[in-house]
Formats: sequence, structure tokens, C-alpha cells
Amino acid sequence: MKLTPNVFLIGSGEYGLSHEFDCSVYLIIDNDTREAVIIDAGAGREPEHILRNIIEDGIDPHLVKAIFLTHEHADHVGGAPWLREKIGCKVYAPVGADELIERGTDDELGLSIAKRSGVYAPDYHYPHFKVDGTIADGDSFTIGKLQLQAISLPGHSRHSMCYLLKGEKQRALFTGDVVFFGGEIGLLNCPGSSLADYRANIHKLANLNIEGLFPGHKVFVLKGGQQHLDRAISALGRLAVPPTFFQETCY
Repeated sequence: MKLTPNVFLIGSGEYGLSHEFDCSVYLIIDNDTREAVIIDAGAGREPEHILRNIIEDGIDPHLVKAIFLTHEHADHVGGAPWLREKIGCKVYAPVGADELIERGTDDELGLSIAKRSGVYAPDYHYPHFKVDGTIADGDSFTIGKLQLQAISLPGHSRHSMCYLLKGEKQRALFTGDVVFFGGEIGLLNCPGSSLADYRANIHKLANLNIEGLFPGHKVFVLKGGQQHLDRAISALGRLAVPPTFFQETCY
């Protein structure tokens, strides 16, 4: 589903584009070179729907050079090894998240409590695998004439990463589960999720001047995205705990 000239939504359980466990999965493409990357990969249940969506959007999946993961949670990671095998791309994860993706326990990954909360089926298994490389705060990648910059922002998880897309006529942020529409944050009652980390890092999202806001769940924004980041920044400077994105149907 085309959202902007360079951004497609290729997976989402909430929008019915792929399996119900899946986060929002995005594809970024440079329209001149046709080089593309994917942000996050869904949970790994029926990942063929994500591949089908790429093809139906008129994009050759073999032009996808990389999958960039925002963090280690199953609904963002599980489809990566299958897509890597089918497409022939590489998979990159934030520094620290790579170790959990490769060998973290269900408790460390927050999967145990998510299953107890009814978010995943009891038979869901995390598909551990080794990523091809890691991403650190400030790392920058080129996608044709586009640039993607990594912004480390622990809070939702210990290793959460946002990705700032910069183009000639576009500035957008892919936030994973860090910040959502309305300034909601991704604080959870599970290992690695920390209000203190949010307070220490949320300032990194100030003055980015983004239009597009593309989170891992719920509503995406095509215009005026910075105001939602600013609401989260403001809320984390006040006494009350800011509203969180979590409902029983997402993780």
C-alpha cells in the first residue's frame, strides 16, 4: 500500500495486510535507482503475505538490499530470516538487540509475559537467528538519493532504534514502538522497558522537522508528524506517566 512516493506499507496485522501478530512493516524505495530497504519484518507467521504485498505494489523484491530492525520484539523480528532467504537481502539490528535476537530467552525478550497476556498463541516460538550486522546511534545509510539515519532511543526496549528518512522533498521518522500518534509512548511492563530511559533519551526527537510519522502500530501520519513527537517530549517532562500505545491486541 503506497503511502508516499518513497514509502509503502507492506505488512500490518491491524490493517489486515498480513498476519494478525505483525507490526506495521514498511518499505522505502528510491524511485530513480529502485534500490529499497524494509523497516521491521513482522512476527514470522505467514510471511509470504509480506512478500506478496511487495510484488503487488509493483516492486521487484530482489531490489531490497536490507531489512533494518527497530528492536528485538517478536512482532518486529520474526519474519526477517524467512524474508532474508527469499529475497537475498541482509538483516541489521541495533547494537545489543542482536544478542537477544540470536539467543535471548523468552523472559528477556518479553515474550513470556506477552503470551500470558494473550498477545501471542501459546505455540508461538521466537525464531532465533544471527543478523548480518549491527547499527549504532548516528549511523547513516544511503538508499539511492535518500538517506536513513539511526537514532538510538531506549525506553520501549533497551535497544530501540528510530530511523530518520531524509530526501529532497521528504523528512519522515520510523519509530518502531517508541512514539505513536498523539504522542503516546511504548512503555510496557516487561524486561527492558523503562520510563527512566524514555526521559533520558526523548530529547533526541526534538527539532527533527518531520512530516511523516510511521510507527510500528496504530495510525501513521503523512503530514505534521513532528507535533506528535513534541507531545511525547512534553508529556515526559511532566509529573504523570504519559499515555501508552498498548492495548490487548498489540505488543
